Amino acid sequence: MTGAFGRVCVLICLFLMLFAGSGCGSIRDGAQACAGASALPSNSLQDWATYADYLVEWQATTEGRIPPTPEESTAGEGTITRVVRVESPQVLWRRPSAPDHLTVPQYLDVASGGWEFHGKKERPFEGVAPRLEVGRNYLAVLSFTDLSAMSTRPDRPEWIALDYFALDERQLVARTTGPCRSAQLEGAIAGKSAGEVAASLAVTPVHAAAKRYLDLDPVIRFQRAATDESATSSYTPGPGPGEKE
Repeated sequence: MTGAFGRVCVLICLFLMLFAGSGCGSIRDGAQACAGASALPSNSLQDWATYADYLVEWQATTEGRIPPTPEESTAGEGTITRVVRVESPQVLWRRPSAPDHLTVPQYLDVASGGWEFHGKKERPFEGVAPRLEVGRNYLAVLSFTDLSAMSTRPDRPEWIALDYFALDERQLVARTTGPCRSAQLEGAIAGKSAGEVAASLAVTPVHAAAKRYLDLDPVIRFQRAATDESATSSYTPGPGPGEKE
């Protein structure tokens, strides 16, 4: 099934680490984010219906800086990460077969760009995902995985943000830049309000090849659907960047 994998745009996304320590909260309270690469597709609403657990609206409220490591400070060069807190999620859609115990964190601290430094000089850089701006609302597509192989901290499960989009006056502002953007997905959501996107997602069927795996972890679900014998004829990922529908 290398063909199926080849057509899926592997998005650069955010791996959202769950913290249980003081000041960070639990899964019900908050989480911290770090950069990573997703093994889940996000090229169409059907991908979302199949592999996401929640569609939520967040507000970016504050920003801060994560200092460089001691080794970087000693060397006099490295990176300073810009972190933006998004909180007060409004759940717009929940996958019907998502586990009953699964609840969205009340806030997330998301890495969004930062600064490279050499000596006392700092140069800003942007991440692959769109820049989060304090005061704006965002539509986020979230999935939860408990696979240690997917985790930046093997002892803790993680949330994955398949993608997120800036909202302006309740209208979706489609992101058109970046290494991965499906024309099919952008066409389905561009110019729509968050509620309209949620309504469309609610009536979108899951991929036929993944139906038998909806109770599995989303990463395993995708792997099984892509390698299942029935996937040869029934599983068709959304078009990747530059591909025509």
